[in-house]
Amino acid sequence: MRRLQSLYLLGFLAVLISIPQTLPAQTSFGSVVGTVTDASGATLPGTEVILTNLGTNERRTGVTNTDGLY
Repeated sequence: MRRLQSLYLLGFLAVLISIPQTLPAQTSFGSVVGTVTDASGATLPGTEVILTNLGTNERRTGVTNTDGLY
């Protein structure tokens, strides 16, 4: 019986060793979507959109498409 337990333990350890050390869990970036409109509600194509991380002051820029979407 003790030999069988040792074989199970050895098999379990073999499985643990074969698992990669780092598993991808998340991406580095998220996404922000929206529509740019003027006061009358009309969409504004070609408008520059700037997102700023207030913690790091890192900036990302984009431009709205023909429907005002970014």
